[in-house]
Amino acid sequence: MTSLFVASLFLVPPFDFAGGNDNDLVAALANQYRKPVVMLASQDGGHFKKCKIPEGRDIDFMRLVRAYLKVEVAPKFNGGVSLAALPWGLVHKANAKEYAQSFKDRPAKQIEISDGKITAHTTKLESITIEDIQGLSLSKPLKAHRFFEGVHLRLSVVKASEGEFLESLATALGARLVERQYDRLLDVDEKQYRLRAIEAWKQQADRTYKTQDWVPYSDAAYMVEVLTQTDNKTIKKAFLQENKGKAVGTKFPRGSKVYNLAYERVRIFVNQAADDSIRNLFRRVVDVDQPIWGIISVEGDAKTIFYNREQNERVTF
Repeated sequence: MTSLFVASLFLVPPFDFAGGNDNDLVAALANQYRKPVVMLASQDGGHFKKCKIPEGRDIDFMRLVRAYLKVEVAPKFNGGVSLAALPWGLVHKANAKEYAQSFKDRPAKQIEISDGKITAHTTKLESITIEDIQGLSLSKPLKAHRFFEGVHLRLSVVKASEGEFLESLATALGARLVERQYDRLLDVDEKQYRLRAIEAWKQQADRTYKTQDWVPYSDAAYMVEVLTQTDNKTIKKAFLQENKGKAVGTKFPRGSKVYNLAYERVRIFVNQAADDSIRNLFRRVVDVDQPIWGIISVEGDAKTIFYNREQNERVTF
C-alpha cells in the first residue's frame, strides 16, 4: 500500500487543452496545476493545437508536451515553459529590433509583489519583459546575463513565492539561477542554449532554403554544425562577461564538416559580393590547408577565422 501511494505522488494529472495562443496555454497550465507559469514568448503570439495529455509520470508529461505542443518543460514540471527554438531575434541579435517590435504595447500594471508574493497575468497578445520583473522589490536584486536583455515573457501567476516564481522564470528562459551574496543572477545555461539555438538556426535554414536566399542559408547550415560540434565548456566561456568582444571558438581541421561549410559560406558570399576586395583578400591571405576556427558569440552571428600558411595573418568572416 505504501509503495503504491509513494508512486502516485510522482504522477502528473491529465491536461486537456483546447488550443490557442501563448497566453491561453499559460493560463490553462496554471489553472490545471496551480503553479506559477512563465513562458518564453513566441514572436507571433503562439499557435497551439488542441491536445489531451493523459495522467503519467513527470518524464512522460515532459515528453508529451514536447511532442504535442513543441515546447519544453523541466523533467519535474515547475511551471516554466520554453520554446523548443529560441526566438530568432534573441539568438541572432542583428534581429533584436524586429524582435522587440513584434510585441504589442503592454498595460501599465501586469505584475506586482505584495507581502512577498508575486501576481502576474498576461492575456490576448500581451507580454512583459525581463526588465519589468527586475523592477520588482524582491528580497534580492535580480540581475540577468546580457543575452536575456529585452526578452519577452507570458505569465499566469497567483501569489507565488519568490522561490517558486524565479524557478519557473529560469526554466522558461533556459537559464541557470545563481544565488550570490547580494543579488541573484539569471545566467545562460550553455546546455539549454546549445539545444535551443540549434533549433533556431535550423528554422532559419528551412526559411531561407524555401526562398532560395543562399547567403543566410549558408550561415544557418554552418551555425547548426558549429553549435553541434562545439563543447559546452567553450560555449560557457564565450558567454562570460570578461570575454565580451573576444573570439572564442573551436579549431576544426581540413575535411571536417564545419570546415567544408565554412568555405561554402565564403564561396556563396563572394560570388554574390559586388566588392572585389573581399575576394582578393581571401585569395591573398587564406590557405585552404590550414584549420579554421568556428566562433561562438552572444550576438549569435556566424563567424569563422581563417589563416594563412604561416598562421601569422588571419581573416574573420
